[in-house]
Amino acid sequence: MAETCNCLARRKISMTSVCPWCDLEQSNMHVFFHCPSNKQLWWVAWLWVVVRQGVGASVEDTVLNLFHRTSREEFMLVGNLLWVIWGERKRILHGGKERVEGRSL
Repeated sequence: MAETCNCLARRKISMTSVCPWCDLEQSNMHVFFHCPSNKQLWWVAWLWVVVRQGVGASVEDTVLNLFHRTSREEFMLVGNLLWVIWGERKRILHGGKERVEGRSL
């Protein structure tokens, strides 16, 4: 996340270090796995128990852990939800859209 912020700053694009959902300091791990708002998405998708067991030190470690610990179907669902979270974050931060309360899958 820090490298992304530095690259954007060089291009004169402002970037916040605050999570768009909970206003805590964001990191990739926070956005995907620790943000209370996104944890709710993992619960709704019936994947939090699976994800919680595989959380590592980084997003990369976590994805690799989940690749080895889950079925193909579960891993595809994990990947899809990561993509949804990242896309929504990108829309909020770069598209200026308001947060959507009560998000659903």
